[in-house]
Amino acid sequence: MYYFIHNPVAGNGYSIRVMKSLEEHMQVNAISYIVEHTQYPGHATKLAQEAYQKGYRRIISVGGDGTIIETANGIIGTDATLGIIPGGTGNDFIRALKIPSSPIEALQVIKNNYLRKVDVGIINDRYFLNIAGTGFDAEVVSQTAKLKRLFIGKLSYLLSVFIVLIRFTLKEICIEIDGTEMKRKILLIAIANGNYFGGGMMVAPHAQVDDGYLDVCIASNLPKWKVPLLLPKFISGKHLAEPCIEYIKAKTITVTSIHPLPLNVDGELYGTTPFTCHLSPYKLNIIAPAPI
Repeated sequence: MYYFIHNPVAGNGYSIRVMKSLEEHMQVNAISYIVEHTQYPGHATKLAQEAYQKGYRRIISVGGDGTIIETANGIIGTDATLGIIPGGTGNDFIRALKIPSSPIEALQVIKNNYLRKVDVGIINDRYFLNIAGTGFDAEVVSQTAKLKRLFIGKLSYLLSVFIVLIRFTLKEICIEIDGTEMKRKILLIAIANGNYFGGGMMVAPHAQVDDGYLDVCIASNLPKWKVPLLLPKFISGKHLAEPCIEYIKAKTITVTSIHPLPLNVDGELYGTTPFTCHLSPYKLNIIAPAPI
């Protein structure tokens, strides 16, 4: 029995088409399933908890990165397993796990049932699976949330990048990484378990979701004219050679700032600085493609 938690607004409605194709496939192939549709922020967590209490141990998220972490929040610390069908706009976390973007191919991965025990990050009092941080990316997420009502899909994100590029100023922060303190004027700081954020920017090329470390990428002390030249390098992961980039594997990261800065946590806004990041003692079982 497949238990799906489906976010119908993910991907500006794209996930509805994804869920329809999945249901058609399962009906043709006589596969038993249940679908629960989320109705409000945080609902996926409640549904996952209820599914676990009813005895379901394989719970499948259908939506974007936000739906994945909400669903995961309902089962972290249990023996349940998370399956992922991508149906969002960015779908960044699946890239680290090499889960196919095709819904039917992703369903085949779930059928194969190869499990990975994945690290779970904590930022302040919230779990995250992919990337958390502040700076340019968080400002873009904030701006995108305002434009989503007016523009559909990736257009709102691209416009937000342009607007933030014009307005953005480097943010002065104090960082403590495993006991070492530093001050920086940052473009961004990303604390990564996965590799990608922002719809495909490879901010943490060396991150591994199960190595017991968080990868910290800091872009700081660069002139504003260089920002548009640096951003494309994040897409290919070639930014690490730049003198403005610091890249550190760490266990605990604390960031403070004079003025509160918005936090980007798995593609969603969540609070402001200050924050502390570390790994949870829990691992999460996730169904992923078997290594070749």
